[in-house]
Amino acid sequence: MSSLFDLLPIALTQSDLSVSLMSFMQQGGQVLWWLAAVVAVSLMLVIERILYLVVSFPKQKAQWIANWQQRDDHSTWFARSIREGWLAQANQSCIRTSTSSKYSLLFAQCLVYWARLRG
Repeated sequence: MSSLFDLLPIALTQSDLSVSLMSFMQQGGQVLWWLAAVVAVSLMLVIERILYLVVSFPKQKAQWIANWQQRDDHSTWFARSIREGWLAQANQSCIRTSTSSKYSLLFAQCLVYWARLRG
């Protein structure tokens, strides 16, 4: 792992915070590096979900609303069924990544248990 630190700029490696963090990670061994990787993956999933909810979902929501407003009938059973289908799609698109987040948490727990078993 020391070769990894050779690639960092000198300003980063000479600061007190980075030196103490590097020594902490080296003392913790391989388990801390695995946990850091899991934290990084989880953080990427959170950022992806936020970007989806801020960028992509409003566009899709506007499309569903425009499609609903273009319809002539809003009160028939058929129209309500279509609306419920679109609402279900919106709900699924919001939940889809949270399911993958559950899998990433399960993966993180497996890594922690595996690390405990190894020593």
